[in-house]
Amino acid sequence: MGADDVARLERATGSDVQGCTPVMAEPRPEPKVMLGDQGYDADVILGDVEARGVTAVIPPKRNRKVQPIIDRHLCAPRNLVER
Repeated sequence: MGADDVARLERATGSDVQGCTPVMAEPRPEPKVMLGDQGYDADVILGDVEARGVTAVIPPKRNRKVQPIIDRHLCAPRNLVER
């Protein structure tokens, strides 16, 4: 997902959960990994990403009963870009 996609997502929906699936459905090469912040930690998004065969690297929200293990090495560049 590029910066244009993110900007369009935020303008169109105001919500990562509502806008992620339409953006992922657009014709383009399928990604192998999806990097996201905690706003993308939703069952709907994780299910859609998993169904596409994409690895989700999304830090879990604190209220998740089962905290998945994520690759912190992959999160570091995403976090740096976001800041």
